[in-house]
Amino acid sequence: MREGNQQELKGMVSVGLVASKAMLEGPIGEKTSFLVTARRTYFDVIASPIVKYVNKLENPEVDLKPRAFFTDFNGKINHRFSDRSRLYFSVYAGQDQLSNTSEATETDGDLGVDYISGGRDGLKWGNTTAALRWNYVFTPQLFANTSLTYSRYGFDVFFDEFTRYPEVDTIEDVFANQLYESFLEDISLRTDFDWSLNTQHRLKFGVNLTHQNFEPGAFSLTLSNGMDTTIGAPSQQGWRGFVYLEDEMRFGEKLSGRIGLHASTFITGEVNYPSLQPRASVRYQFHPDVTVKASYARMQQPLHMLVTSGVGLPIDQWVPATERIAPAVGWVTALGVTTQLPQQLTLSVEGYYKEMDGVLEYRDGFGFANSRIDWQDKVAVGSGTSYGMELLLQKPTGRFTGWAGYTLGWSWREFEELNFGERFPFRYDRRHTLVLALSGQIKENMKAGLAWTYATGEALTLPQGRAPQLDTEGYPSGWNLLRDFPFFFEYNYYGSRNSSRMPDYHRLDLSVAYEKQKKRGIRTWTFGVYNAYGRRNPLYLDLGYEAQSTNGGPWIEQRYWEAFSPVPAPIPYFSYQFAF
Repeated sequence: MREGNQQELKGMVSVGLVASKAMLEGPIGEKTSFLVTARRTYFDVIASPIVKYVNKLENPEVDLKPRAFFTDFNGKINHRFSDRSRLYFSVYAGQDQLSNTSEATETDGDLGVDYISGGRDGLKWGNTTAALRWNYVFTPQLFANTSLTYSRYGFDVFFDEFTRYPEVDTIEDVFANQLYESFLEDISLRTDFDWSLNTQHRLKFGVNLTHQNFEPGAFSLTLSNGMDTTIGAPSQQGWRGFVYLEDEMRFGEKLSGRIGLHASTFITGEVNYPSLQPRASVRYQFHPDVTVKASYARMQQPLHMLVTSGVGLPIDQWVPATERIAPAVGWVTALGVTTQLPQQLTLSVEGYYKEMDGVLEYRDGFGFANSRIDWQDKVAVGSGTSYGMELLLQKPTGRFTGWAGYTLGWSWREFEELNFGERFPFRYDRRHTLVLALSGQIKENMKAGLAWTYATGEALTLPQGRAPQLDTEGYPSGWNLLRDFPFFFEYNYYGSRNSSRMPDYHRLDLSVAYEKQKKRGIRTWTFGVYNAYGRRNPLYLDLGYEAQSTNGGPWIEQRYWEAFSPVPAPIPYFSYQFAF
């Protein structure tokens, strides 16, 4: 975060349909300044009526109530002891939530009254960080930053079901609340030095020590009958330390480079995972308008991300290296060219190739919800490969500015225990990603902008068909279970892992802003539309079931995909901002 204004009090307040935000900065005495910002979106307030209306057209018997918002807060104070010594304290806290509640009114055939059945599912996640940093200048060529930091990331996944009989006072509400919680936190102390030896060499070196605490996941179940239970994986501790040295070198006007070594260790339980990680990069300016750069880096990461590959809410779970699960290691190399074009344009093209070992995936049939089983028993260890090309065209100056970025990429995973040993796409493998952003000064006090995003749909594993359940022991011999009750006595079967794709994602956002200088500040009105052409980009898919029996005949089952889209239609918005 930038430092607060040390000369005068300044601020900004913005109120709109989608979000409100505020900022205040200024001096505290002669040597101290502050900066605070806060933001809260209420996109769900605007989107909910639209989502409900669209859903009513397709499912008139279901009342849908989506909710999506985020909040965040930033604060920073810096104090100048002298021209050589400064102290900074900063904090950040953010919380996001995405949920969906559905209710349907049905009729109880035995009682002859209506009842309401429904459910709620969703995600909550957030970060909290705090940092205390001391900057000290030893000489004009040497200075150091010493930091004490704390961070915590956590997420909750909740699934609730309920039934209510509003017309019958003697029947109590029935509910089942399921909650899955996971978090990780660390406390870190580090010192970084920056030493300019001469015009050819600039050294950067430092040391770090971090204590990490992991709660891989706990599942709690609460029922209306009084049952309340919690199960989950045990917490895990770890110590991470590293030292590094890097030399930034210049060899004349055209050639420069960096070479460094990062030595680290991660200690958990009785196991120590040391690692030496070299890094190098070189940059050569062939022509005043053409620059070529290349880089190589080796890495070790004692933190794994477990990704769900099936339908349902997209859950990413972070777990640590343990005495049984080693850290992930990898190396990456890249080669790129940057050139200046006419009309103030800059074009850069870069290719990359990356290999990884020790990456994790859930075994078949497992996910974050199997809380009675240690997560270490639910995963397989394998390797990964990623490669591709990135292109960026920029126009940073002029009346009209903007950029266009395109990525062509592949990301593969390979496990002996999964997919018959054949490689398969990673969940976040996206073949094509294109982002276009433009803004322009239409008039002296009027600006307009647009942003268009396109991405290939994520890879996921979907059922390919159904197979009968052969074990029907314990049921009356006269029952033809597969004929009369196929809904209950069939299994889904699957093909190759991540062989299906979500629909491609694309969206257009438009805005126009009007500024006016007022006596005490600048007033800005902004009008726009989010998802201008109403693309229904699904966040996740769910497999729906519907079984009916006519006049006591066989049950007829229909299965269908339900796509949950937080923004199924264009969302107009406006905001009022005043900066003083």
